[in-house]
Amino acid sequence: MPHADLQRWLDKSTRGLDSDLADMIREEIWDHYEDALADYLAEGYNKTEAHQLTMRDLGDESAVRKGFHQVHGSGLRYLLYAVIGAVFPLAYILSIPFNESLVGDVAFNLAIFLPMIYIVSSFRMILRDHYRTNDIEKNIMLVRWGIIILCITRLIGWRIYHQPTILESYTRGIFDAVSLWEMGLNFVSIAGLLLAAFGFVFIGEQTLRLKESLFGLLKPLGFAVIISGAGFAIYGLGSLVGMADVSMVAEMVTVMAGMIATLIWSFIFWCERQTQLITA
Repeated sequence: MPHADLQRWLDKSTRGLDSDLADMIREEIWDHYEDALADYLAEGYNKTEAHQLTMRDLGDESAVRKGFHQVHGSGLRYLLYAVIGAVFPLAYILSIPFNESLVGDVAFNLAIFLPMIYIVSSFRMILRDHYRTNDIEKNIMLVRWGIIILCITRLIGWRIYHQPTILESYTRGIFDAVSLWEMGLNFVSIAGLLLAAFGFVFIGEQTLRLKESLFGLLKPLGFAVIISGAGFAIYGLGSLVGMADVSMVAEMVTVMAGMIATLIWSFIFWCERQTQLITA
């Protein structure tokens, strides 16, 4: 029975791992179990008590399995983050000529905005692995919900009015809306943009306060993210009051800084992936 309990624990805790890796982990934990069991027996516990104490020390198998997947699956995730981070700027640039005709299309918006959310969310992994911090989560949520609100309102505006929202237009201000509904929709859209902008600024500021350990790229990344967020905010405010020149310049700065930040992000993940392969 003791060994049956341990076997069930091992099966659950290593489920989903590569078979060779799972076998190696099972063997190591089995040896650890035998050593711990012998220690408890030497302390005077009977076999049943020693088994129960040893199983308690191993912990909850679901939590252990999650830890195994985080540690041993991080290499693949780093590679995926690096690829998406490198491809996204190119895909975004290539999409610019089609903005006017496709901006109201659901698939187009998802293709543009979902990778952005994914890239921002991926930074949480770097901070968790290197700095053991989850403080960035609230700022990631600002970016995530800001982009979602911006995307949804943009789609609704195009579907109803068949023209760019005021946020996207360089020729109209908020008070040029054709109805109160359109004005309200655009206020919500700008609110989403500002949420994302503040999230970027806060993420960049938080990044600058961390001790450098990511190939000398953490501080440049922080500055690029702050510039991108600030440009995003200025773009939104310029659109609000109909200052086309301000919006155009701010949009250009935002895109350039965002592309630089994304490429730095991608390179960090690629370097992390290579480091893991070397030390594996």
